[in-house]
Amino acid sequence: MTTTNYVFINSNACQLRGNSEYEVLLGSDNNRPPYSTIELISLTIETNTEYSMLCLRTDLQATNSFQNDNTNPCLCLLSFAGKNQTNTHYNYEVAGFEQPKLVIQNVNKFYVQFIDESDLPLDHGDILTFTFMLKITHVKPNETSTEYRSQIPLPILRI
Repeated sequence: MTTTNYVFINSNACQLRGNSEYEVLLGSDNNRPPYSTIELISLTIETNTEYSMLCLRTDLQATNSFQNDNTNPCLCLLSFAGKNQTNTHYNYEVAGFEQPKLVIQNVNKFYVQFIDESDLPLDHGDILTFTFMLKITHVKPNETSTEYRSQIPLPILRI
């Protein structure tokens, strides 16, 4: 059995680290097992500059993810969605239908940053606003060992 938590993140409530990294708080829950899956459900961002695409990169260490540039995992790719009504700002939305489900350690917070098509982080001053929703799934406490044992065969000891 698994339990699912949804976390809503708004740029106005995020702490900034450096000039381009945002802190994401997941809340404290000491009952979670050591590993969970995290996936992005939705995201919108508004910037001052037009880009052909953006990537939301995280500092989480995912056991099921590899990047050919040896950087941190990407939670999603964002494509240009259009300009705002005054044609002065640029909007981006999640590209594609299904985002990666990253297997991560039990954490209470992590950092994200938006990366442009040149693999450069977006400066905080270029981002007007963003919001996104995360889905975090983990095995219910006290059911981990039973489920784990049924999936992983134990070695046979021979004397």
